[in-house]
Amino acid sequence: MTLEATRGLCAISCIKAPILLPRLPNSAKRVMPISGIMTPNTNPNMGTLRFMICKYDANIQVKITILCIKIVNALPLCPSFKPQQMNFKLNNLPERTQQPRNYGLTMVMDKGLGVDEVRNFLSVAAPYVDIVKLGFGTAFVTQNLREKIDIYRSHNIPVYFGGTLFEAFLVRNQIDDYVNTVKDYGLTHVEVSDGSITIPHIEKCGYIEKLAKHFTVLSEVGSKDAAHIIPPYKWIELMKAELEAGSTYVIAEAREAGNVGIYRGSGEVREGLVQEILTQIPYEKIIWEAPQKAQQVYFLELLGANVNLGNIAPAEMLPLEAMRYGLRGDTFYLFLDKTSA
Repeated sequence: MTLEATRGLCAISCIKAPILLPRLPNSAKRVMPISGIMTPNTNPNMGTLRFMICKYDANIQVKITILCIKIVNALPLCPSFKPQQMNFKLNNLPERTQQPRNYGLTMVMDKGLGVDEVRNFLSVAAPYVDIVKLGFGTAFVTQNLREKIDIYRSHNIPVYFGGTLFEAFLVRNQIDDYVNTVKDYGLTHVEVSDGSITIPHIEKCGYIEKLAKHFTVLSEVGSKDAAHIIPPYKWIELMKAELEAGSTYVIAEAREAGNVGIYRGSGEVREGLVQEILTQIPYEKIIWEAPQKAQQVYFLELLGANVNLGNIAPAEMLPLEAMRYGLRGDTFYLFLDKTSA
């Protein structure tokens, strides 16, 4: 068995289970720290499995069990990690992807910020906001909408209308009007969802394919109806089909309250569902709606600082980014090098 680090990721060149990982360079060991069992993730472009390092201590070896590996020579998949310009220096922080990010995204849900509120929000949080959703149908009733979108655009932050608005156009047979509206407002991203209305999945994929020719598509999987429970195999089937149809990311439904879809009514994570999804869908292609702090902590512990999280309230943006760095009590020891603690 041989192991090499390529751009911060480990490429294992033979099949063996269990495997003892030798000491790794710091650049490799700190890329994807998670808690629990090391989780395989499939890259659809390469057809390979990658493994995220779990609280790796350079002085010991970590034992893992590998279920399946396709032989690879290198995994040039990880974007460059650059130090974010911060106000002061702290050692032993997790590496964060930098804008424009391919993963490690934070999607903020704007449910009605005013123009001045947007300016104030971005004055402190712009480097950490990757995409903004104008929640559900609020874009229809928001005054000074163009000016508001222009402020986000001036910070190179993409904006898109909530999936409910897409469904509102669709149910009224106005899909062409929807496309023209998105273009008129100069938006580059759209959300395709079926949380409020029933759309045959092959038809939904058709809309994704059509819209992907003009926009970056984010498609939402899961129902807003708490009584409609989708089994794990179906989540995987739907996500795979939508990525293949042209979605850049699939969004795991939770609503703005975080009490449906991947969560129980109490807000508790359906852990079995999440783990099952991750066996088939690349984690960097999933945006987990996680409006509640406990939900954010769960995914940071599971998938590390660079997990994609969505439906984040503007007021929770900086607290979340601090938590990604282990600078909040909930994640204080998650990324801290135990040798220097």
